[in-house]
This record gives sequence, structure tokens and C-alpha cells, in this order.
Amino acid sequence: MKNKAERAEVYTLDGKKVCVFADCNRLDLSKLSKDVYIIRYMDKCGNTLQQEKIVLR
Repeated sequence: MKNKAERAEVYTLDGKKVCVFADCNRLDLSKLSKDVYIIRYMDKCGNTLQQEKIVLR
């Protein structure tokens, strides 16, 4: 599903949007602090195709 996504949105666990990536193949998470985040891969209509939880250490 990720390969069909138009963008990826990164959220904190409490639902605050942190950033949006237009290129789903190049997610640069290096500027995020060490925490747990939700990444939602979206199509061009804004529908969520896939959702992942990641932990940055």
C-alpha cells in the first residue's frame, strides 16, 4: 500500500500532526525527537492506506 501513497503524515500519539512528506520513499525522520510516532500513508484523496507506529531512539 505504501507504494500507492501520495504522501505520508507523521503524528504524535496524542494526535498532533508533526510533519507531512510528499515523497513516501524518502522519509527523513532525523529531525524528530526521540519518541513514539504514528505514520499514516495517504492517497491523493486523503484516505489512509496504511498506518504504522514507529519508535525513534
